[in-house]
Amino acid sequence: MVANPARPVCVAMALQLTRAVSVAMALGLFLGATSPAWGAHEWRAAWAAPYPLEVLEDRAACLADSVRAMAALATPFEIPGLKFQMLRIRSGGGRWEVHAGVLQGRHYREWHVGVGRRLGLGLGVRVLLGARVFTVDAGGERASPHWSGTILARGSPHGWRHLELEAGIVDASLSHEEAVPSVLVTRALLSTGNARLIAERSVSSRGVVETTIVTQISFGPIDTTYGYRCSVGETSTGLAVRSGAVQVRLSQRWHPVLGWTPRVAVCWLAASRA
Repeated sequence: MVANPARPVCVAMALQLTRAVSVAMALGLFLGATSPAWGAHEWRAAWAAPYPLEVLEDRAACLADSVRAMAALATPFEIPGLKFQMLRIRSGGGRWEVHAGVLQGRHYREWHVGVGRRLGLGLGVRVLLGARVFTVDAGGERASPHWSGTILARGSPHGWRHLELEAGIVDASLSHEEAVPSVLVTRALLSTGNARLIAERSVSSRGVVETTIVTQISFGPIDTTYGYRCSVGETSTGLAVRSGAVQVRLSQRWHPVLGWTPRVAVCWLAASRA
């Protein structure tokens, strides 16, 4: 019996073709999540949905109120050549914050920049007022910048010091056309000892409803997180290690259709946590 030397070549070509088709389908689903593409809208660096795992994981693992600076890098669904980078900087006391995110792939680049101001209204109620601009360059054509505004109120019910509630609207369009959908958000944050639970319910102006739950448990300088998006069954796990004012966090997400998303983040905390 004589082996066919062409068979291994055919098998390799078939595997490469299958991978190329899979990548093309994943990229199409990812960038087609909003219309027009606006992929980075799904990867906003702060504040809210429609990609809540990105926000709630950071909120739980890094305790956002103590973060002075944070940088993160992710490979969305391990699509070759597609990267997302973000940077957030907060002032002392957390009154001001600036963040930016860039989603970049072959022949595609998108970025957003936002600035926020936190105000105290008394009785333990705080409000975040924010503004953000998005723009996209696809195939050499650049879309007009899209401006949006955000208002989120946060506070604890009287006598419920371990419970914090948050609600508001994120990215309400300030332009003539709603290129980026606005999102109504409600959140509940429950902290008990070394554990933290965050539940979020969001509804976009395009009718997308999302419920997300993230839990965080601390073991001294080590934090573990677990997240779940109910609509699609997407899960996430994370491990964070803190040394002094620096925290390094590794996380991995699994989407039933699009696959894995690895992410690494480095945070500078304003003060060590109790």
